[in-house]
Amino acid sequence: MKNLLNEMYPDGIRVVSCFGGMEGLLIALTNQGVKIKSYKSFEIDKHAIALTSHNFPFVEHMGDIMDANVDDIGECDLMVLGSPCQGFSNSGKKLGLDDERSGLLIPALELMRKVNPTYWIFENVRMKTEWLELLDTIIGVKHVEIDASLVSPQSRKRCFWANFNITQPKDKGIMLKHIIEPNVDSGIVFKVGAYRGRKINEHGVRDDKNPDAPYVQQLEVREDGKTNTLTTVDKDNVVLRVPEATKKGYTDIENGDCFDYTFPNSKTRRGRNMKHKSNCLETKPSFMVYEHPTVRKLTVTEAERLQGCEGWTIGDGTISNTQRLKLLGNGFCVPVIEHILCHIGNDCPPNIPQESFEFDLNMSIT
Repeated sequence: MKNLLNEMYPDGIRVVSCFGGMEGLLIALTNQGVKIKSYKSFEIDKHAIALTSHNFPFVEHMGDIMDANVDDIGECDLMVLGSPCQGFSNSGKKLGLDDERSGLLIPALELMRKVNPTYWIFENVRMKTEWLELLDTIIGVKHVEIDASLVSPQSRKRCFWANFNITQPKDKGIMLKHIIEPNVDSGIVFKVGAYRGRKINEHGVRDDKNPDAPYVQQLEVREDGKTNTLTTVDKDNVVLRVPEATKKGYTDIENGDCFDYTFPNSKTRRGRNMKHKSNCLETKPSFMVYEHPTVRKLTVTEAERLQGCEGWTIGDGTISNTQRLKLLGNGFCVPVIEHILCHIGNDCPPNIPQESFEFDLNMSIT
């Protein structure tokens, strides 16, 4: 599907971005060669602002959306909102709109109603059904869920609302192995080993001669880069066994897998292992990739590739890797946004007529 925005707006498109972070929307527009007439950004994160100012000096930084003045915005062809997700995310406290960050959704939608853009897109995380139904009602459009794994090597399910129809992208078959950097030596966490039953005393110390010490299965790593002798017992050459809250109680990580090692002793975490894909990128990722015979963290470059924006977080070189990862975790998966943008003007019927675009902002949100 072709992006028609340059044909529709030969003098350039006027864009308003709310909670844009590192402006993945603008990266997507740039990748597609869309001419920009004006680009106004409501964002307060200093690192995001610094990075955007470096990458796109023409962006007008409008400050806090709570201080927005409609008269300062003017005419708008495309408005995109990716309001804070912490209140809706399964990784957060699940306070919904009672979370002061996710509660910014309401004033953001009110601003969008006043601006009355020709086209608009709203994005947020996958969430509980009751919250999705609530947002469908408030926004007046039924959401579309898209998993970024169709267009990237990352499993990242997000919900989108728009005043034009959005279809599912075709699976491009991009796997984690396609974006892994070769010969990465830094960030090695541990090496491959085997599970052994050892006598462990009450102090957690191996004590083979203690008759009262129970046998405990534990992972013993090798430091020589070799595997153990191949046997008929699979635990003698296990790649890595990570605990998770399933009936089995663990998941085995194999060569080439990516897995989530956040809170390794958690009793509730599940779904840690991703076959051929990366887990959903977060602001403080503890994702590992197994490359025999080592297990290491994903690099910032690899994280950029997961989001489809390699090189875009470097800036002037002063932004730390920690902040770069945070910006990436909060950002859009750029190929998904590119896919969505191609629906504008391509004879895709809107979910609702544009002239009936209204928000039910007076309804109860408790």
